[in-house]
Amino acid sequence: MKKIIGIVVLVVIVVLLLNNIVEIPFLNANENVVEEIKKDLGVPVRTTKVEKDDVNDSLNYLGNLIANETGTVSSKYGGYASEVYIENGDIVEVGQKMIKLDDKDISINIETIKINLSQAKLNYSFIESNFEKTKELYESGALSKAAYDKNLYELNMADYKVKEIEMNLKSLYSKRNDMIIKAPISGKIRGLHHVKGDMIQPGMPLYMIDDINSLYVEVKMPESDLNKLNVGSKVNLGFSGKVIESVVYSMPDMINEKTRIGLLKIGPIDSTDINNIILDSTVNVEFIVDTFSEVLIVEKNAVKTIGNDNMVYVIEDGKAIEKKVEILFTKNNNFVVNGDIKANDIIASSNLKALYDGVEIMLFEEVN
Repeated sequence: MKKIIGIVVLVVIVVLLLNNIVEIPFLNANENVVEEIKKDLGVPVRTTKVEKDDVNDSLNYLGNLIANETGTVSSKYGGYASEVYIENGDIVEVGQKMIKLDDKDISINIETIKINLSQAKLNYSFIESNFEKTKELYESGALSKAAYDKNLYELNMADYKVKEIEMNLKSLYSKRNDMIIKAPISGKIRGLHHVKGDMIQPGMPLYMIDDINSLYVEVKMPESDLNKLNVGSKVNLGFSGKVIESVVYSMPDMINEKTRIGLLKIGPIDSTDINNIILDSTVNVEFIVDTFSEVLIVEKNAVKTIGNDNMVYVIEDGKAIEKKVEILFTKNNNFVVNGDIKANDIIASSNLKALYDGVEIMLFEEVN
C-alpha cells in the first residue's frame, strides 16, 4: 500500500514539474525526491529560434491625415436655398455649382431695369438727333449760345442716365451670379448642413472643401525623438492594413517651450493610393531612423539580465549553454542583438531564472 502511495506522489510531482511548477510547499516531506527528479529530468524549458533578417530601427507614432488645402465656403448674400447640388463626401471641381439662392426678386428687377435701359437709350437717341440740328443752327449763327448749351446739357444728362442704368443692371447681374455659390477649389465636400429650402445667412460658413489631390500626415512628437529625424527621413504609413512609403516633408517651425513637443509633417501622399480618404483619421506612422542588414533577432523572453549583462541559453546536447549578448535595440516583442550566437540556434524562452551554464534541461515544448 505504501508503495502505491509513493508511486502516486511521484506521478503528481512529475506532472507539476512539466507545468513549470518547481516549488511544492505542501510536499515538504518529499523535497529530496523532487530534487532527485529535477536532477534526473533537467530544468523544463520552452524554446525558440534565433532569427536573422533586415530590421529597421524605428520610431512608432500615431498621426492625423490632413488635406493640402482646406477652403471654407460662405455666401455673400442671404436668402433661401432654392437648390442644393452637393452632398457631404462629393468630389467637386473648382467653379462647380454648389448651392443656388432664390433670385426671383433680382430677376424681376433685372427685367424692369432692362426696360428702363431701352427707354433711356431711345431718349438719348432722340436728344442726340435734335442736338445735331441744334449744332448746325448754332454754327451758322441762327441759334444763340444759351440755347446750344441747354441742348448739350440735355444730351449729356441723357447719356449719363443710360450709363447709370447700365451700371445698375451690371450690378444686378453680378449679384444674381453671386446667388449661385460655386466651389473655390477642387476637392471633397464636408461639413454641409443645409438642404433645399433652408435660410442662408450672409457670411456664415456653409461647408468646407478639402483639396485631396495631395494629402499629408501630421504627427506631434517630443524634441528627443525629433532630433533623430530630418527632412527626407523615410516613413511607413499604415492605412487599414495597407502600408504607403513616404518621407518627412517638414520639421516643426517651433517647439512648445513647456511640453517640448513639435508638429512634424509627412508627405505629400498621392490620394489615389488611399481607397477611403477620411480626413483627420488616425494613421500608424513608422519613422525609419536606421536600417540594419542581416542582424540577429531573439524574443524578449529569451534574454535574462544578470547585473549589467544580458544572457541567452543555447540548447546543445540536452544542456543550456550560457551566451552573453548585446542588445542593440527593441523591435516589437523582440531584441536585435550582437553576440556569440547564430541564426537558427535553439535557445530557451522560459524558466530562465532556473538556468545556468551547463545545466541539464528538459524540453517542455520543442520548436521546429
